[in-house]
Amino acid sequence: METAAGARQRALAAGIVVHLRIVVDARGQPRAITLARSSGFARLDEQALLDMRSARFVPQTENGQPVEWEVIAPMSYEVDR
Repeated sequence: METAAGARQRALAAGIVVHLRIVVDARGQPRAITLARSSGFARLDEQALLDMRSARFVPQTENGQPVEWEVIAPMSYEVDR
């Protein structure tokens, strides 16, 4: 059976993924950002939310008109040892 410390070390070696739910407005700016699935590391989750606030997206269109849309975005991080 793997210990909690062993599982954490394995996760750090493999990289860490935070999944964010992002609602993007018709101008391509994030309107709402929430945590869809935690990385298990609160500080990293908070950093992912902060990083995404400055993101800009290509506006999506329907019938030639920009529309609001939603996406789940995986944010992958590697940890240096």
